[in-house]
Amino acid sequence: MFGDRDWLEADLEEVAAASTAMLRVGGEVEAMARAEVLAGRGVYGDGQLAGAAGRFSSRYAHLVGTLGQQASDAGEVLRVTAVSYRDVDLEAPGPFGSVGDRLPPGSVLM
Repeated sequence: MFGDRDWLEADLEEVAAASTAMLRVGGEVEAMARAEVLAGRGVYGDGQLAGAAGRFSSRYAHLVGTLGQQASDAGEVLRVTAVSYRDVDLEAPGPFGSVGDRLPPGSVLM
C-alpha cells in the first residue's frame, strides 16, 4: 500500500508548505469577508429590498469570515504539527536509539 515509503514518515517540508498555503488562503478569504457586498443598497429605492440586501450582506460576511477562519485554523494546525514532528524526530534517537542494545543476542528488529 505504501510502496517503498515508511508508513510513519511525513514529509515535513510538504506539511510546512501546506500550512503556509492554508494560512495565506485563510487570510485572503477573511479579507473577502470584510469587503462590503451590495454596498449601494441604500439607493435601491425600496426599503424592503434594501433591508433584504443588508441582511444578505451581513450573512455573507459572517459565513465567508467563518470559512476563512477555519482555513486559517487548519493552517495553524498544520504548522504546529510540522513543528511537533520535527521535535519528535530530534528527540526520538535518545530514548529509542539504544533499544536494540537491550535485546537478547540474536534478536531481529524488523
